[in-house]
Amino acid sequence: ARVAGGGPLGLLAAAACGVACVGYLRAVEAAQQGELMRVAEARALRGWQLRVGAPAESVGWLNAILAAGWETTFGPYLHEAIRESLVESLRQLTPTLPRTLASIQLWSLNVGRQPP
Repeated sequence: ARVAGGGPLGLLAAAACGVACVGYLRAVEAAQQGELMRVAEARALRGWQLRVGAPAESVGWLNAILAAGWETTFGPYLHEAIRESLVESLRQLTPTLPRTLASIQLWSLNVGRQPP
């Protein structure tokens, strides 16, 4: 009696076993990755949750970032976004306003040199 080996039937059995093993290993890997993601998400969320009685975290770091980039980045961007929004709102409102108010325009807008 021959054990799966030299003949074509033995090769076919070995290939089928190999395919089944690869499929099983991929399924195990996917399950482990899913579990790792769930654990990582739970730990990350736990770190962000506020707890009753826990000391409040300072947002001084956020103020420092805003101050560092206010004049060159955040301020001009905010200025332009607010200006565009106000001009568009006034444009849409103008037809519905009485004649005395229809001439309202935005002449100047200044968000300041310091962050709020």
